[in-house]
Parts: sequence; C-alpha cells; structure tokens
Amino acid sequence: MVISIAGICFIILGIPLMNMRVKPNSWYGLRIPKTLANEKVWYEANRVLGRDLFFCGIAVFICGMVGFILSGHLRDLPSVRLNLAVLVLGVSFAAIHSLIVAFRS
Repeated sequence: MVISIAGICFIILGIPLMNMRVKPNSWYGLRIPKTLANEKVWYEANRVLGRDLFFCGIAVFICGMVGFILSGHLRDLPSVRLNLAVLVLGVSFAAIHSLIVAFRS
C-alpha cells in the first residue's frame, strides 16, 4: 500500500512538469547547469521528466495495488522486490531520459 502512495506522489509531481508549469528554480525539476542556464532547455527536459514520472507513477501505483490485493496469496518478499524494481527502473528511466533531452538541446 505504501508503494501505491509513492506512485500517487510521482503522478502529482509529474503533472505540472509535463504541462510546463514549473519555472526554472533550485528546488523542483531537473536542476542541472544546462537546464538552469537556458529556459528552453529547462522546459523541454522537464516536460519529458514530468511525462516519464507521470507514467512511472501509474505503473508504481498499479503494481503496488496488485501487490496489496494479492498479498494474501503471495509471499510478501517477491511482491516487495517487484514493487521496488518498478520504482527504481521507472525513476532511473525518467532521470536518464530527461538528461539525454537536456544535453541534446
């Protein structure tokens, strides 16, 4: 259930980024020298990051809910490992993808 809350948080954090509503700042978004130096790069890289976080959040939420629903039928350890794998892979993909976009811009 806790992992599903993390998924909801990723969805909430991703929406303003993918809709390009977050101005360059030092707290929220992909904050690297290249994005902070150029607004066009900031918005493009963070649009990609937001979209990826949004879909990662959906995947994490679904995985967490399936694990929660099936927790009586499955041992907890495989469910936790699967949830963590989806979370780590999703966040890693989002970070790498947005970095690639930032450095290509």
